[in-house]
Amino acid sequence: PGERTEIDYADGIAIVDRTTGRHQKTQLFCGVLPFSSYTYGEFVLNQKVASFIASQERMWSFFGGVTLYVVCDNLKSGVAMAHRYDPDINPTYCDFANHTGFAVLPARPYKPRDKASIEATIGAIQRGFYQEVRERIFYSLDELNAVFRVYLEGLNLAPMKDYDVSRATRFSNERRCLKALPRTPFELCEWRQAKVHPDCHIQVLRNFYSVPYRSVGQSVRVRLGSNLMEVFAADSEPLAVHPRLVGMGKFSTQEQHYPDKKLGIKRFEVKAAQEQAERIGPETRALVESLISVDYPLLHLRRIQGILRLASSKQLSVEALEYGSKQAMTFNKPRFHYVKSCAEYFQKNGTRLMLVKPKRQREDVYLHGDELSTPAAQGGGGQP
Repeated sequence: PGERTEIDYADGIAIVDRTTGRHQKTQLFCGVLPFSSYTYGEFVLNQKVASFIASQERMWSFFGGVTLYVVCDNLKSGVAMAHRYDPDINPTYCDFANHTGFAVLPARPYKPRDKASIEATIGAIQRGFYQEVRERIFYSLDELNAVFRVYLEGLNLAPMKDYDVSRATRFSNERRCLKALPRTPFELCEWRQAKVHPDCHIQVLRNFYSVPYRSVGQSVRVRLGSNLMEVFAADSEPLAVHPRLVGMGKFSTQEQHYPDKKLGIKRFEVKAAQEQAERIGPETRALVESLISVDYPLLHLRRIQGILRLASSKQLSVEALEYGSKQAMTFNKPRFHYVKSCAEYFQKNGTRLMLVKPKRQREDVYLHGDELSTPAAQGGGGQP
């Protein structure tokens, strides 16, 4: 009693959209305690990690406690890589198991008898509930689950043939053997892999986070929470913690992650950038030197590499990049997009000045030539 819970999915009952009449498939999530056969179930829309964990949270609340083990099938939300002897658990699901207090025991591939109780219970539900509602049409998941909860209550209270007592009666004795529920709710996190760039940053969801420079070139594991982003080495050593950034192209940098100036200036990537800039020309060399000559030479390494790649990738000529670098130094705008736009302008037009027609805003009522924005068009009676 209280040793393990078996969980599994099965094809559910379709729900119908009232407006379009389209049928949407559902999945039946089911969990059973093999000792008492006490059963929990619900219909869900998918088997993704978030839905998989949320269903189990509701299952533990229904049981009022947690068992030592959970036996699951080899779905991707629970098992990252199935194996007969040494399976890999999905990292997010492993976090949930550690938080809740149970160990995951994946069933062996193609061995349904490893979870015989849940297989038998799902079969009973399909023969019972599915047949009862085969003529009914459900228009929402809530409506379907409301009817299923009534059936499930009857299933748990009905006497079992083998024991002549109900599942609920047997569970009343098993409940005392369950572990207590966790005191705090589980925060769903996403795990990712990233490689540390020479500028001591990793890129995650189009944002950049700093990592200690000793990890440059290594692959790290990243755990993304709702508010925090944590970085771990391959051996699970914690490396960095950052607030999670919202948007794209933003940086979260901790200066202690950079090496000191003497060590940074000797890095191969910095030397290579200086040599490449020297081959392009004096203006580009001056721009690169200005970006490197800061307290942390690796701070702008990614920007420098992007500027130099404009020439190496044949996007722009050397002369155009030299012009863009000169303009960036003249107007103190050493940004990648400014250098690129100046270089593209030079490559297209040379040094010839071009007249650019201003963009008109629709809300500006005094622009001539725009019938919709004149005072007359707006009821003011003026001339265009």
